[in-house]
Amino acid sequence: LWLHMLLMVWSWGALLPWGVVLANRMRNVPQAKKGAWFRMHKKLQSTGWFLQIVGFIFAIVYAEVYADHFTQDHTYIGMTVVAIGTLQPLNVLFRAHPPAGGWPKGKPPMKRIVWEAVHKGLGWVAVILGIVNIALGLDLAEKKGYQLAIVA
Repeated sequence: LWLHMLLMVWSWGALLPWGVVLANRMRNVPQAKKGAWFRMHKKLQSTGWFLQIVGFIFAIVYAEVYADHFTQDHTYIGMTVVAIGTLQPLNVLFRAHPPAGGWPKGKPPMKRIVWEAVHKGLGWVAVILGIVNIALGLDLAEKKGYQLAIVA
């Protein structure tokens, strides 16, 4: 359970939210190299995604041995968050890329607008639910007698 907690706190409590905020706030930093925000976003999200997958595996192993399946809100929210988190990189396959000269008349097509709304919306939903789920998970761990100072 320790590894599950540590990995999920790092992924959903630090790396993934940081990557979302970076993408939201750092696009137009004048001193930054072009596309630097995207490269950082991609690195943070890839690392966070990998940690959440490994953390999820540890949760499955723990639940098989020590817990009942799907008896807590933490479990349902966790499944939702991991599903959304795993689908996020896959939805890149549907992203409409701008042509070399930019969008005609500077305006992206509806497909791109919808893609951005879905990608950003699901990203924020996952991050918020992930943070809520960390709090629920830490509460469950405390009830089981774990020392949370080591995790947080």
